[in-house]
Amino acid sequence: MLRIKKYASILLASVLSALIILSCGCSDISSFGKLSVSSVKTNHGSSSFRIYDKASSEKVLTGDGCSLYFDRKSGGIALFDNDSTAVFSSLPDFSNSFAAAFIVCVSDGNDIHYLDTSIHSAENKGIEFSEKDGTFNVTYNMKKGDISLTLPVSFILRGTVLEASCDLSLVEKSEGLTLISIAFLPYFGAVRYKAGEGGLSAIEDYFLLPDGAGALMHTGVEDDNRSAVFSVYSKEYHEYSVPCSLGAYGIKRGDRALAVTVTEGDENSLIKVFRSNADSENINRIYPEFIITPVSGLSGNIKAAESYKGKLAVSYELLSGKNASYIGIATSVRQALIKNSFLKDSISENEYPLYVRVTGSVDGSKKEAATSFQQAENLLNILKSKGINNINMILEGFFKKGLSADSSSKIGISSVCGGEADLSALLNFSSTQSLRVFAGIDLLTSHSALDASKRMSGEKTELIRENELAPYIGEESLKAYYVRPSVLSSGTRNIVSLMKKFPFTGVSILDSSETQGAVYDSSGDSFGKYFDEINSSLSAVSSVSSVMLRGSSFNIVKNADYLDCVSFSSYLPVTDAYRTVPFIPAVLHGSVIYSGEAANTTEFSRLQLLKSAEYGAAVSYLWNFSENSDKYYEHNLSEAVDFYLKAEKDFTFLASKRITDHFIYEDGVFCTEYEGGVRIFVNYNNYSVIIGDVAVMPYDYLRIG
Repeated sequence: MLRIKKYASILLASVLSALIILSCGCSDISSFGKLSVSSVKTNHGSSSFRIYDKASSEKVLTGDGCSLYFDRKSGGIALFDNDSTAVFSSLPDFSNSFAAAFIVCVSDGNDIHYLDTSIHSAENKGIEFSEKDGTFNVTYNMKKGDISLTLPVSFILRGTVLEASCDLSLVEKSEGLTLISIAFLPYFGAVRYKAGEGGLSAIEDYFLLPDGAGALMHTGVEDDNRSAVFSVYSKEYHEYSVPCSLGAYGIKRGDRALAVTVTEGDENSLIKVFRSNADSENINRIYPEFIITPVSGLSGNIKAAESYKGKLAVSYELLSGKNASYIGIATSVRQALIKNSFLKDSISENEYPLYVRVTGSVDGSKKEAATSFQQAENLLNILKSKGINNINMILEGFFKKGLSADSSSKIGISSVCGGEADLSALLNFSSTQSLRVFAGIDLLTSHSALDASKRMSGEKTELIRENELAPYIGEESLKAYYVRPSVLSSGTRNIVSLMKKFPFTGVSILDSSETQGAVYDSSGDSFGKYFDEINSSLSAVSSVSSVMLRGSSFNIVKNADYLDCVSFSSYLPVTDAYRTVPFIPAVLHGSVIYSGEAANTTEFSRLQLLKSAEYGAAVSYLWNFSENSDKYYEHNLSEAVDFYLKAEKDFTFLASKRITDHFIYEDGVFCTEYEGGVRIFVNYNNYSVIIGDVAVMPYDYLRIG
């Protein structure tokens, strides 16, 4: 877990955009972090340009069972099915709406301005469009006073998949203007909760969000959960944003659903969701927004970093029937990710490993270790003797500086843990027993301030890690810094050198869930450049060893053979209208082996084990050999062995199968279904439940099929 020093400036443009759009034209002063903007107004304009008008629309693209229509007057689009019923529209028929096909945020160096395609393009008759070779191109010429911007957007309809894209190299803008952000189809699929209005949301309708493992926000039920901004690939969590590992979401409405995947520009993206009770428009809506240029400063002196100049692309797949479900949406997202090379198509072999994270030295002390190399070897021996033959052991803190070790300098072996000779003995034993041992190393962070990246303000990008072994071993927290992009190459060389010197199975990148931490760097490196560096580093490491990544950041998952510590929960609180579902696991399963957090680091280890069974994940534990620690291996050994031996039989040959369904069987009982019809029933109740003619014991699971 992390407690990261707050820095609102990385998301300021987007957050301000959201709040100002919600202000319904009210002039205010909004100040967040280092950006202050005063007297910003939104222009409602003529409502006729904010509603899709079928009379001025025409069919422009035809797919399988659906067609794309374009409104020449407003510049809006709509998906229609074969019976000419509008399924999803970018300009829904709502009164008092601020709907627009696209909304951009710009700066002239002194102030922030917002332009939208309904008022600053359509109302000014600034829309151009054409069709060529199955691609429908629209150019929105937006103008507000002396400010102008031309936004080119292309649409392609393949089957039931609508692809919307924007090549930023073709954007034209007035001199001195900085493009800060673009909101993509921000009202596409929007629904209204308030009774008596058009687009009323039914109780069973929902948004599928990339919150942790995934979450359903029921749009037809009142709820205290407010609007949220999900920062893609970020580990930061504060009042302005929620971290998420995937730029995708879904909309379920009636017997139809929309699966949305950001396929290009994802490292720049946010997923923004507004509930009707937190939105003055009284509209439930969700959409992607792209940060093109990070900005900071005060009104009158706004500073801008280097702009992203690549392509933005979003895939929208129309789903119906059984596929119009959160697992159907996950399946669509999975296919889009595989098609766009985010995810491997399948795993190489079926397996179900036990993940064992072992802590050596917390602080690099030369006097004592929580676990030595010899004790780690003993642990493998113990597990092997109990019938466990598939183990992923991750050595954390077995290098100089303990848990504060990183790859920014030469990686030395901890002498207090036994030194190189004992490490070699451990690795030789694991190899002869066909067990896997990974070196746990930080790549993206450093504990030296000299390696730190800096924000636009000059502030070093500091983070604080919580020590999972405190207070029994070490301090409560460990300070680190996100590294400059230039440090990644030397870190990669140091890891490759370690892998060549010692026969580890591979490396576990312990900080790989924090990929967005250092991208806001004063060096001027853009998001895309930084992520290219990360992927190049991981590719170089994977050429000499196996790679395990922590978390499930989908910008780097393709480099992984295994994932560790994938989230099973959500950041926003669970309510009657907001509950967790296996969105991320359903995308991952069959493409990579993954585990959740270590069972003995959670409040109730048994519930974490059951969640692993429900979400198709491997079992994980965090252990050491310090009898004073609550992570001493003997505390949970029997529990781990008993659960694993049962789960290995039930899940090994499901590893390559896709999750095809997930539902609540009855209160406290969940069912996950796999290709081939195998079902896993998980009983979280303190009493037995009968499934057919078989009983599922309290706090246990059952495989049928």
